Amino acid sequence: MRDIVVGGRFVTLHGIKEGYIGIDGDIIAEVSLSCIRGRNRIKVEHSCLIFPGFIDIHVHLREDESGKWTHKEDFKTGSMAALNGGVTRVVDMPNTPVTGTTKERIENKVRLAKKAKIPVQFYGGVATDNINELSRMKGLIVGYKAFLCKSTGNMTINYEILENALQEIRKVELPITLHCEEQSMVDELQEKFKNSKSGVMAHPEIRAPATEYVCVEKTLKIAERFPEVHFNIGHVSTPEAMEMILKAKECGMKVSCEVTPHHLFFNKNAMKKKGAYLKMNPPLRDEERRAKLIKMVRSGAADFLASDHAPHTTEEKESETPPSGVPQLDTYGLFVTWLLKKEKFDPVLILRMCSYNPARFLGLENEGTLEVGCAANLTVLDLKHEIKVKNDMIRSKCGWTPYEGTAFPGCVKHVMLGGEVISSHHELFL
Repeated sequence: MRDIVVGGRFVTLHGIKEGYIGIDGDIIAEVSLSCIRGRNRIKVEHSCLIFPGFIDIHVHLREDESGKWTHKEDFKTGSMAALNGGVTRVVDMPNTPVTGTTKERIENKVRLAKKAKIPVQFYGGVATDNINELSRMKGLIVGYKAFLCKSTGNMTINYEILENALQEIRKVELPITLHCEEQSMVDELQEKFKNSKSGVMAHPEIRAPATEYVCVEKTLKIAERFPEVHFNIGHVSTPEAMEMILKAKECGMKVSCEVTPHHLFFNKNAMKKKGAYLKMNPPLRDEERRAKLIKMVRSGAADFLASDHAPHTTEEKESETPPSGVPQLDTYGLFVTWLLKKEKFDPVLILRMCSYNPARFLGLENEGTLEVGCAANLTVLDLKHEIKVKNDMIRSKCGWTPYEGTAFPGCVKHVMLGGEVISSHHELFL
């Protein structure tokens, strides 16, 4: 007799199965195509798909020991936004006011994250002056993050510093995620557009497609000299960069990459209506590139769907110098329904990008699949219950979403975390 039995269509690495998942405590104890006896039963309609809990390996929850950015987000509100979007684990980035570049600062973040409603893990930042700190962080972090171009926070490094850091990183056997945009090209284009009257519409031109794929090309050349290090390219926004990454994989290099919901859903013309609310780094691309990128992702080119959740307040976004970044956690699951229904993504590919691959990247053998012995973390998507997004649905502290007014073809019906139903129909039980 199991504690809970969940019945319905569930996604495995081998396809969709219809059957039952028996849960004891916080662990999946039995999976069967035949009925399982249980004290409590959850019957999921045929219109739904049951996935292992989604894992987002790239978020900015904004909180550190200074508290300077907690008006945007904190670990509690960010974790509630994650659950609202069907995400049961996240990895936080180090580019906060007090950068996550020392062992002690990461320890402070771990302490602050105890208020979160889901597991939060951390990247350690690579900076110009912390090479000796990198090995000290091991045990507290899942990998390292390096910014090769200016973005939110003050953590930009050059290629020489990156190579120095990699000499240490190769010893600790942890991956590195890279923000790839070519700073020298951005600087030149910034100068070219400094007197432009285009305002925020110049942003995609200043950080033109070539700034990304030129940097990716240089980074992959460096990766060739460090074959033992796993290189993960963050938020790929151009098909040119994706093609380079695919060739590197074909050569046997330890390379992976992320794509974001916003780069797959929006093109840069959407900024004409939404303005700075769709300003991010790297920026949105033209429709031809967006369409080609999503086609490549549909064929399995990307390893992870990562939100790059980066909340700012509406006041900041409407200022004369709006920051880059968009909130994405609340709508993660809704976006997945769009991929499944509108873009005809294979549910097994979604499982890999949103659950299995992230879990393996983080070294979590007991998450990412619905198998006996795995954590009872489930995300249930209803693919027939259309939902129109409104800002009042958002749990992120920033209180807005770039998808306001968008009708998604499905919704997050249930989220189970550690064997407990935490969310149903976007209502959180916390």
